[in-house]
Amino acid sequence: MNQRDLTLPDTDARVAVEALELHKAYSTTHALDGLSLTIRRGTVTALLGPNGAGKTTFMETICGMRAPDSGSVRVLGFDPVRHRRDLALVLGVQVQEFSLQATVKAGEALAFFASLYPDPMPVDEALRRFGLVKKADVRFPRLSGGQKRRLGIARALIGNPSVVVLDEPTAGLDPQGQEFLRDEIRRLRSEGRTVVLSTHDVDDAEELADEIAIIDRGTVIAQGTAQSVRSRSGYRHRLLLRTPNPRQLADYLAPLPTVPRVDSVVAFTDTPDELRLQVEGRAEVLDERPASLEDVFLLLTGRELRV
Repeated sequence: MNQRDLTLPDTDARVAVEALELHKAYSTTHALDGLSLTIRRGTVTALLGPNGAGKTTFMETICGMRAPDSGSVRVLGFDPVRHRRDLALVLGVQVQEFSLQATVKAGEALAFFASLYPDPMPVDEALRRFGLVKKADVRFPRLSGGQKRRLGIARALIGNPSVVVLDEPTAGLDPQGQEFLRDEIRRLRSEGRTVVLSTHDVDDAEELADEIAIIDRGTVIAQGTAQSVRSRSGYRHRLLLRTPNPRQLADYLAPLPTVPRVDSVVAFTDTPDELRLQVEGRAEVLDERPASLEDVFLLLTGRELRV
């Protein structure tokens, strides 16, 4: 059997992932709260949000690791729970915490994982692609953190998947390792694969993704290209205002969107000159710049993106 001979369900050829009204609760915590998201084939989609937003639960759901309490999800037309074995042939998953038994060597691990697929990437090719040729006979505990991360990515791709799920792929890596993984994500897109990645890093999201989905409190609050998500707020300028009474200043600036802090207020506007005049004598303008993706997140949720 060849992976390319796998019969996919009758579904929209343009759609890789379709999630509709997903709900998932743990006791009183709603990890997913009506999340709906469509991901097109052959694209990179970045899930952007703080810890606890629901990104990992959503990724576990599309991988079949968790069943939703309600709602529906399809990956290449497969139900991730009912068709988990079929989906495993076309899905590659990289988790944040990748580990192997202490006695396992890098090359041995890739050879074992390759044996699970009908049309795997050759092990030698995977070792070369991820800079692990000289580490093939090194046992897992003796690999560096970056080498372990690259081995985890190699394991996710060894089966030649059509859809690749990456959970915080650049987190905790040095700059060289981060750029290596960014190049790999670009390569996956050029090969026509669909990539779903979660991140806290707005720069990664803007640089790598065709589409961005901002997730907060278990639901998608904005989706589209970086430019369209930025424009969604309707406010192009962000001013940081220092004031002895942030709440009072925020009330004074109503109905402008503002986010009070300990000793300052973040205010969004399309008329920064008018705002400067409006706050004269009440606050000091510490900074002014165009609104960014991170600012849009702050504007929509009232919370910092990185937590």
